[in-house]
Amino acid sequence: MMNEAKVIAEKLGKIESDEQWVQQEIARLNRKSIVALEHIKELHDWLDGKRKSRRSCRIVGESRTGKTIACESYVLRNRLNKKPQERQTKNQIPIEPVIKIMPPQKCGAKDLFREIIEYLKFRAVKAEYC
Repeated sequence: MMNEAKVIAEKLGKIESDEQWVQQEIARLNRKSIVALEHIKELHDWLDGKRKSRRSCRIVGESRTGKTIACESYVLRNRLNKKPQERQTKNQIPIEPVIKIMPPQKCGAKDLFREIIEYLKFRAVKAEYC
């Protein structure tokens, strides 16, 4: 069995070193990422359309393309300027126009709503039905 493996290894030849590629990737990942302001503005305009139509959305893309910075800046731009007013009744809750969550890769509706509720620090009261 070992002889067969040796024959195969000799036929296929030596594996070339990936050192140059690895160094290029390290250099690329260490660079400071700069996303053009115009691209961020276009994304913010698109997000505004979604927010105004009360539609949720998801941003997906390659690593290190500025998704997080663009989303965080959008959340900061949309924060309410005033503190939530005193609640007049127990049923009134403060409004968050925009939130940013990072749900798991495979996320069902239940997991998504759990992420949203945890982000908002919403304390659900367990109801008892008769």
